[in-house]
Amino acid sequence: MPWENGYRNSFYDKFKIDLGDPNRFKTWELVAEIYLTLWTTTTRGFIPRFNMPPVVFAKLYALVA
Repeated sequence: MPWENGYRNSFYDKFKIDLGDPNRFKTWELVAEIYLTLWTTTTRGFIPRFNMPPVVFAKLYALVA
């Protein structure tokens, strides 16, 4: 959605900073580093509008749904 564009831009900006220079990796090392960065962000990250990490939100949602 257009109103979420700020969230996406913020995510990609922080993702690029966390990942660093992609040219320092070989192909499979880059794939592994992208996976690790995304996994860390989605499991230990924080969703400001829900005021909780994604894992906690998913567990609460599973209880309600």
